[in-house]
Amino acid sequence: TYNPSMPGGQPPPAPADPEQLARAALDAAKLPDPELVSAPPQGGTTPVNLPVWFWADTPAPNVAPARADANNVATATATPTGTVAIDPGDGSATVSCPGGGVPWARGRADTTPGACLHTYLKPGSYTVTTTMTWSVRYEATIIGLHLTGVLPDETTRSTRTISITELETRLRPN
Repeated sequence: TYNPSMPGGQPPPAPADPEQLARAALDAAKLPDPELVSAPPQGGTTPVNLPVWFWADTPAPNVAPARADANNVATATATPTGTVAIDPGDGSATVSCPGGGVPWARGRADTTPGACLHTYLKPGSYTVTTTMTWSVRYEATIIGLHLTGVLPDETTRSTRTISITELETRLRPN
């Protein structure tokens, strides 16, 4: 209770909104965009009708603190949900890649669980969009009261161009 005869004669600081404080922490943290990798690699020759193997490393959780004053503190923790969505850019359906997909390796079958593949049927230049979803939780101490909560999911996106070519076969008589 505020009492003007208290030392300093000032009312105590107002409690901060824990969600707003957690949101400020998250905004300051800047979640990383997904980094898409493919096989054949970017810049290489990718022929029509050859499955392109996509994957993206799933980053570690991102922890961000924020402080309104000595009595109002929050920490937001953003954790990748584990699935990366890839829009191949050719009008076909988005490819869902659990765990970010499985990295390509020589001899690994296209049927490998977790493989994230797309086959382009026409030559051209396509913009591939990769989307990562993050779940966000927060912990806050607001004037001595410990609170926890959940913020709406966040998404980060990245784009890159992939060039698909048509290979030409020429037969030579012996």
